[in-house]
Formats: sequence, C-alpha cells, structure tokens
Amino acid sequence: MSREAATPLPPRLPTRTVAGLNLFLALLQLALFFPQLAGGHDLDFAALFRVNSLSVAFGVIWCLSLAYICLRLPHIAAVRYSPFVTAGLLIYAYSAGVELLIAGWSLAGLGVGLMLRVTSRRQARQHGLRALGATLVLIALLLTAPLRPFAPPSGGVTEPWQPLVTALFAAAIVLCAGSWPPVFKPRQDEHKGQAWEGPLVGLYSLAAPFMAAKLLTAAPWHPYGQWLLALLGMVLLLGAGFAGFASEGRATTSALAGIAVVGLGLAPGSTLAAAGAVWVMAAGVLFVLSIPVGRTAAPAALAVLPGIWLITQGALNIGYGVVAVLLMPAYLFLILSELYRGKGAKVAYGGQYKLRTTALLLPALLATLYPQLPFEWIVRPVVGAMPGGVGALSAAPSDWGLGLGLLVGTPGEAAHAALPATGIAVAVFAAWALLFQIKQLAGRFAPKPEQDPHAR
Repeated sequence: MSREAATPLPPRLPTRTVAGLNLFLALLQLALFFPQLAGGHDLDFAALFRVNSLSVAFGVIWCLSLAYICLRLPHIAAVRYSPFVTAGLLIYAYSAGVELLIAGWSLAGLGVGLMLRVTSRRQARQHGLRALGATLVLIALLLTAPLRPFAPPSGGVTEPWQPLVTALFAAAIVLCAGSWPPVFKPRQDEHKGQAWEGPLVGLYSLAAPFMAAKLLTAAPWHPYGQWLLALLGMVLLLGAGFAGFASEGRATTSALAGIAVVGLGLAPGSTLAAAGAVWVMAAGVLFVLSIPVGRTAAPAALAVLPGIWLITQGALNIGYGVVAVLLMPAYLFLILSELYRGKGAKVAYGGQYKLRTTALLLPALLATLYPQLPFEWIVRPVVGAMPGGVGALSAAPSDWGLGLGLLVGTPGEAAHAALPATGIAVAVFAAWALLFQIKQLAGRFAPKPEQDPHAR
C-alpha cells in the first residue's frame, strides 16, 4: 500500500454547505435588519452589539464574499476553518465597543491563518505575525487610552478622538493591510494550487479600514489625527505599489486599503471623501475576488475608480492637494501592472472559468457604468450611519439618467460630478496600450540570450 493511500483523509465538511451557510447569513441580515434600518432606527443589543447601515452593509458583503471563496476552495481541510472567519467578521462588524471589535478581528485573523496553514505554512506565518501585531496594538490601546462606545452622539458633535487613539488604530490597520511582506506572493508554479489564498488574505486586508469607519460613528478625528491617517494611507498605497513591482507579490489589496484609509481620514472634513472610502471598500471586494482572473479583471478595477475620484474631490475641497494629485495616477499605474502580470492565472478557475468570471465582472461593470445604484443602496446609508464624525450626505442627489451620474454640491460651489466611467475606461485603455508599446520597444533593444549551436 502506498504512503498516500495510508494517509487518513481530513474530516470532510461539504464546501457547498459552508458556502450556503454564508449566503444564508447574508440573506438573514437583510431580512432581519433592513426593515428597521429603512425606517431610520438603529438597534442595540445588551450594549454589546449595534446594528446600523454600516454594520449591515459590510456584514452582508463579507458573508457573500466568503461564500464565493468557499466555493473555490480546492482543499477540503481548509473549509473547516472558514466558520471562524465568518463569525469573527460578523462580531467585528456589529461590535458596539472596542472590546468586541478586538475579539472579532482576532477570531477572523485566526481563521484566516488556519485556512492558509493547510497549504502554505510560510504564508500562514506571515499572516499570523501581522494579525498578532495588530491585536497587540489594539490591546495596548484598550489599556492606555480612554475610549467610548461606537454610538452616535446624543447632544450633537462630541469631542474628537485624541491623536493617540487615532495613531494606534492607524498602526493596527497598517499592520493588517500592510504590504511588508506583500499580501500575495506566489511562486510561478503555485498559481494553480493556491490562487484562492490571494482573495482570502485580500478580503482580510481590505476589511481592516473598517476600524476607522467604526470610530467615525462616535466622533470625528483630531486635526493631527486626520493628517496622520491621510499620510499613512498614502504611505500604504505607495508602499504597496513598490512591493508589487519589487517582487512577484500582488499588493493591490494593500493599495485599496490605503486608499480607504485616506478617504476615512479626510471624512470629517468632506462627506465626499467618506463616500469615496465606502465605495472603495465595497467595490474593492469585487477586485479582490477577481485576483486570479488576470486581465479580465479590468471592469472590477474600473468599478473602484468612482470612489477614488470622490476621495480626490474631497481632498481638493479641504486643501490636501498632494493626495489629490497622487491618488488616481498611483492606483492606475498599479492596476495596469497588476492586470498585465495576472494574464496567466486563468488556470486557477479550471472548467468554470467563464461562469465565475462573468459572475464577478457583471456587477463590477454595472457599478462602473451606472454608479447611482451602489451610491443609493450602499454609500449613502453607510455614510449616514457615521453621524459622529461625518455629516449627512444630503448634498449629492442622484440623476437617474443613464451615464449622468451624481450631482454633488459642495459648501462653496455646486459642481456636476458625472463620474465619467466611459472616459476613465478610454484613458485606462490608452495608458495600457502606451505601456505595452513601450515594453515592446524596450524588448527590441534588450540583449537576446545566446543559443547553444549544438542544441536541437
């Protein structure tokens, strides 16, 4: 008897059952909480859990994402640990205080580490170090800084969060979403067996900025804290780009997390920046799930652009010109290189490549060409659930004509923000073609390897 035949199989938990459980939890959240939230009422449970549009929106998004990831898991043993991730993210989303937020985030990090450990101990170790470091920072914050529950102010705007609180939360976010080491660093021979690890770790990284959104439910940032978050978000974005070019790693999810941190940092000064951050965290999930698709992930990458555009407008309104200048070009350059290098990952989808690609890219394309739908259903109610640090997004009515986009009114002027999806797509295609031609031209001057005359 061979050694492989004598090895006992791990306990089998049907993949479809776990995926169905995540889908059921997503539908259950909508069925239980949507009628209450539509009536303008938030819910509190024993001062431990708080239900508002922010928690429900991302609780549903994360459960749907985990259902999709579980359907793609090639290793049955890894499926056993996915309920830890689901439970942790739901506790994290609905926590009413810092204690449960830390507990939920730690549980989710543990589940992701156990799932990674099935196939890649190295990647599990790297993830575990990041998650452990973030947990220790949050525990230090809990022991040293005065904190308040994640509840909206009762008598108006409360005192802003102290810079120490902002700094420690920012450190935890950077550790979880950081690109050192890169989020996704496979070797060339690992694309087929471990392609699911990229979306799994990417989802965990992209959920990290949600901590800052929870804080904005209770109070705004101190001006120093606002500057710090904008700075660290840009550092995370640029560092992710450098890590992506310097290795075989895919650091785009870290870049998306950095962009969301920038938007949430500027949120107290501009509701447009808050709306853009929510858009990036929601639409970025589509790109995270389409990581192995390669070049065909372009619509998912384009679906993030309206959120970046909103953050750029918010940065211009409050005087963060450097952010406005660097944000969009840095993202576009990173995405172009990411999509070009991912062209060979089609094997990760096997025979169901076309079906799963279409399932991901159709909603991304719809959100790109018709942004009013996600804006009205996700962005506006979620931003409205952060009354402590972000004002109501009432100055941005939607024009429901196809392609007209949003009418965004700023305190100083009324500007027509059409979110030009078609123009963005043309610009991306032109830049992509230009880079391809430059690469072809550079290849003509590159020295060619000498061939062995005796080789046949």
